[in-house]
Amino acid sequence: MTDGPTGDALSDALVGPAMRLVGGVRTWDTDEVEGAFRDALAALAATSDPPAATGGPEDHLGAARALAILSAAMVPWDRSPGDLLAWTRREAEFHRLVDVGIDPHIAADVCAGLAQANSNREG
Repeated sequence: MTDGPTGDALSDALVGPAMRLVGGVRTWDTDEVEGAFRDALAALAATSDPPAATGGPEDHLGAARALAILSAAMVPWDRSPGDLLAWTRREAEFHRLVDVGIDPHIAADVCAGLAQANSNREG
């Protein structure tokens, strides 16, 4: 048990890479996404005794699994996956809103509302 936000050494070390991953995904920045995975591997190596990260597929799987669990834990209970992912299906609209100064959180909510409106219209 650690004093960090999760109480687990590896998960605590992955908070930064998880935030970098979220940022990279939300800005469609593949370099940031890859950087987040490199940071996750470094965290895995730093928290293992002895260091486990050799760069092999098993290390990537372990880091990816831990990132997935940590990211899932950060999803708000009161939002559906469809709401949270709607902005990815409306990339152009999301970026148009952000480019004119709309806060990205609000832009994502607007895109979620548009997706819901279209779904209601089609259903």
